[in-house]
Amino acid sequence: MAADEKFEELGKETGQKRTAARTEERFPVEFERIPEAEARSLERSYTAKRTAEREDLAGAAGADDVGDQFNALGATQAQIQMFQQTVRLIRQLEQKVDQLHAAVTGTPLTQVKRQKAMCVDLSSGGMRFIAGVPLAKGDHLKIVIPLPPLHPVVVSAIGKVVKISEVRLASGKKACEAAIQFLAIHEGDQEEIVAYSFKRQRQVAFETTGPAEGEGESG
Repeated sequence: MAADEKFEELGKETGQKRTAARTEERFPVEFERIPEAEARSLERSYTAKRTAEREDLAGAAGADDVGDQFNALGATQAQIQMFQQTVRLIRQLEQKVDQLHAAVTGTPLTQVKRQKAMCVDLSSGGMRFIAGVPLAKGDHLKIVIPLPPLHPVVVSAIGKVVKISEVRLASGKKACEAAIQFLAIHEGDQEEIVAYSFKRQRQVAFETTGPAEGEGESG
């Protein structure tokens, strides 16, 4: 994606309507294209442990899993999730520093493996996102989904591209809209997505019709 591309505009130009069962989503996610063999090798770990219990997103090195380490210290799930959010913010800061360094020195960012995309539809079984890089049907992906502040939890999944369509951004540039089927995702992570979806639907209903009877009233 070009440096001057307004990433927050991705997906706003498709004009595609969502079904009544889904809420319109618009938040950034990250993905990494991986070989099918690697995807298959990761499926067990992705279904056996929820994201908060795996070390791949925490960026920790070592034999022990970060979740196990935190649990051994008596950390709660909320504390683990807070740690994830902190790491995510640090990574975002590191990326900006890397981009600034690349712009000043003219050095390309060759070490960055994850690509950014804009989620436009999400369910516990899959998602659709728009990316500024080309993808192909059948591609296997590691996907990191930092849910919005409404339900600030990071979940991840192994997915497969099942459908591709071309979209055009407001800038006139072409982008790729990909429908993703989750091949491996922990049940706990699916529950987090469902929890977010319910909160989002309630938020949309509130914005449309106002608070339900009895809500928003002080005792």
